[in-house]
Amino acid sequence: MSTNLSKKLSIKRVLSITTILCFIFILLPYKMEAKGFGTDTEYGECQWTGGCGESSSGTRVVTKKLKIFWITVSKDTGIESCAPSNPPC
Repeated sequence: MSTNLSKKLSIKRVLSITTILCFIFILLPYKMEAKGFGTDTEYGECQWTGGCGESSSGTRVVTKKLKIFWITVSKDTGIESCAPSNPPC
């Protein structure tokens, strides 16, 4: 009788631990609108580098982050050209 009761308790423990782990690693990130696996790209403000009107040019910092759930695994930063919205001339 006690062996049968012990098996039932261990099954309940396994199920409760599995439920908690599913909540932490699957449901919680989903509710927080986090991606499971993927990249996030952040664009900095376009900084004017020269020219006026249609010929104006600029650069901005671009950061790409590889994420697993909400944890950033790698981060790569680079510079790309852009067209400033309001050049100073």
